[in-house]
Amino acid sequence: MKNNILVFIAVLLALSLNSCQTAVIPEEATEPEIVQPVVEEENGMKIWAGFDTPSTKTGLVVDDSQTTARVVWKSADSFNVYSFLSDNRWYTSSPVFTTTANDVTSAEFTSPDTVIESDFYGAIYPSGGTAINLQIEDDPTRHISLVSCIPSEQTAVAGSFEPAANPMVAYAATIEDMQQLRFKNVVSLLKIRVAGEGVSSLSSIRVSCGGAEITGSRAAIYDFDSEPKVAFLDDGTKSTTVSLNGVFVSNTDYYIAIKPGTYSGVSITFLYSDGNIMTRSIRQSVTFGRAQIRNLGTFELTAGGNPDVVKYKISEKTKPVNLCVLSEGFTADQRESFENLAKSGIDFLFSVDPYKSLSEYFNVYLMWAPSQDAGASITDGNGTVTTARNTAFGAKWGESSYDDMIADSEAVFDFVSTRCPEIVRGEATIAEVPVLLIINDSRYGGRAISYSNGQTYCLVPYTDNGGTLSWGFPNIAPTTDEPVTNSQSQYYWVTDQDRAEMGISTGNWHNTLLHEFGGHSIGRIADEYWKDDRLSYPSGQGSVERHSWAVPFGLNVSGYYTTVPWQDLLDMQSSLVLNNVLYGRIGKYQGGEVYIFNRWRSEKISCMIDNRAYFSAWQRVLIAKRIVELAGETFSLSGYMAIDNPVDPIRDAAPSSNPTASMRGVIPVMPPLAPPLLIDQL
Repeated sequence: MKNNILVFIAVLLALSLNSCQTAVIPEEATEPEIVQPVVEEENGMKIWAGFDTPSTKTGLVVDDSQTTARVVWKSADSFNVYSFLSDNRWYTSSPVFTTTANDVTSAEFTSPDTVIESDFYGAIYPSGGTAINLQIEDDPTRHISLVSCIPSEQTAVAGSFEPAANPMVAYAATIEDMQQLRFKNVVSLLKIRVAGEGVSSLSSIRVSCGGAEITGSRAAIYDFDSEPKVAFLDDGTKSTTVSLNGVFVSNTDYYIAIKPGTYSGVSITFLYSDGNIMTRSIRQSVTFGRAQIRNLGTFELTAGGNPDVVKYKISEKTKPVNLCVLSEGFTADQRESFENLAKSGIDFLFSVDPYKSLSEYFNVYLMWAPSQDAGASITDGNGTVTTARNTAFGAKWGESSYDDMIADSEAVFDFVSTRCPEIVRGEATIAEVPVLLIINDSRYGGRAISYSNGQTYCLVPYTDNGGTLSWGFPNIAPTTDEPVTNSQSQYYWVTDQDRAEMGISTGNWHNTLLHEFGGHSIGRIADEYWKDDRLSYPSGQGSVERHSWAVPFGLNVSGYYTTVPWQDLLDMQSSLVLNNVLYGRIGKYQGGEVYIFNRWRSEKISCMIDNRAYFSAWQRVLIAKRIVELAGETFSLSGYMAIDNPVDPIRDAAPSSNPTASMRGVIPVMPPLAPPLLIDQL
């Protein structure tokens, strides 16, 4: 047997956390000579197999200088050979071939069975799966579907990788061609070196690539006769993460297999056995090539976990509700400012019921992400950036309009998914973790982005540098709460006396946070204000489609007058009023969801109209129900109402402490915030 060692000389370029290098490509390679013919024996068959170039399979032997890597077979490596028929596309046999050779690049493989002569042949390493030939572009030789491919859970091997995590394929047009059977890699390898005092408690390394699918236990490998490519099957087995698990040794290299591709960024999360985590990210576009090793560098692990994640509030509940607060538009020297603002905003949230009475349910994490520029990008009001600022999550909105307010949703969710301890440990999903971006920008604005599966984040700027703001009741009001058909004549202009009855809502950016984060994102409740140019709801009375989402949204508004979601509260209103007359405010009031007619709300005024520090009774119930159910508990309406507080600090405070209508000329009156962006994930 002639064993020519495949050697590739490569400068293993480290990929720093701040820049992206080109992938490692062999500068010099010697192809193995495979000259032995396929041999059929009385009790089986033996063939010879080597590697195509470049290659990273099945094992790596790296020299002390870290510049030369030998790609070798390992003893007990085995693969299946499939005999395919072009007419019916099914394979007829799949004998397993195994080698006893070790650390060589060309080896003898034997099988007790023989390969059935057929139209063409495909070999797949490692053995043990099943395959079916599928036709692509009328060429049945191009596509093999595998039962196992790139696992999302891989075992750590010091200085190498788990062989089964790194599949490869070979193609032969005829049985004679198997004398030149050369395997080609399917995956890309990531190289990570760990060091520092935290390695002793390291239990897992988890990698994600901008939310893209990078592993899958079932996949189709096609073009395996030329440049193999992989496509994961859409059967629930693909994953956006890969975990390397096991025992780790300091100052040692480890390799992780993923699907080749170009990704928007990379996050590497280190999970410690004591529950702590540490995450490092590459935010630029990164390409991982097939059959190439990408060196991500050395990571110094501290014992205390991620220093960029502050545990501001910790619950003792078995399944806490997790809130994540992110910095946006804060430069490297402004971390203290961000944390102080985040703490003040969260403290305000938990000063308002039902968050105040249910505060023991929550974990709150402050997550630091420095930006190169302060502030946020400015748009023309329609999404086109006119003044660009380089920030962590790409927040942007108009100079005087905020209907286009948005951030890079993928970056936000990927950042949180790799840093929220409960998500990383599999105890919660991103759909269960509301996210708040506090933006270092003085412009007015605020918006929630919410999905049908429960995912949500919202944007709240430090408006007017924390100065005093006010919000008002809409300018027009309906003359009747009954459904209307002629909307042009059934409204009137709201007077100062009307406004005085409800009180003037004053505050600052904290009130925006309460409305967007507490109302829309966590509570999943809709706006209850209306606009002067939005009269009757276009379809008249009708159901609210978002009520039937997987995670319902907007149950605080009704599309029908006679059937409202808060009917249970109306049914128990008489008993509630006996305990507190303020519950007499519950009713059916026309106006909501930006329309004045044919949408109904449960109280005249609330946070979802003018940002006051008061949610209506029904809003409090919906928020409380969401909190309790996220915590895995059963919600009881009567149980919650026993601890509910119906006091509106504006209407129910001493008259002398309320701003009057005459003060509205002194305090800036802000327009209503933009409606949430609602996305149905069909």
